[in-house]
Amino acid sequence: MRLLDFCAKYRLTALRVEDGDEAVTGKTGQISLYGAAGTTYEVWYCPDLEGDATDEAFGNYCRTWGRLKASFRDLGMEISQDATGEGAALFDPEDPLQAKAAIRAADLRRKKRVNVTPALLERLERARAVRASRRQQDD
Repeated sequence: MRLLDFCAKYRLTALRVEDGDEAVTGKTGQISLYGAAGTTYEVWYCPDLEGDATDEAFGNYCRTWGRLKASFRDLGMEISQDATGEGAALFDPEDPLQAKAAIRAADLRRKKRVNVTPALLERLERARAVRASRRQQDD
């Protein structure tokens, strides 16, 4: 599965390409392709400590990584890198439990679903008409 297909399947928003490497970046990490075969992905948990560099915040990140690591192992994910307060794990993108755990760990944004109904379209038209009339009054 390509990373673009993974993003579409799980409604992920941001796909970044840097030096030919694709990655989906979130608030506390990223998901990228691991290896040349393209069947395994890697999730990185690496919170940004620059803006929150207190000892308490670092301790929270360490505890969070410890909990994530345990849950990754319970799901059958392999820990590829383990450091103090950050690390990486390998996961199968076809396994929905592993994929959701990886998305949660990296804190990725998901696209919102909107059910377009006739009532919603009518409400939108009314709002546009009100906005247009207000613009005409201001002119």
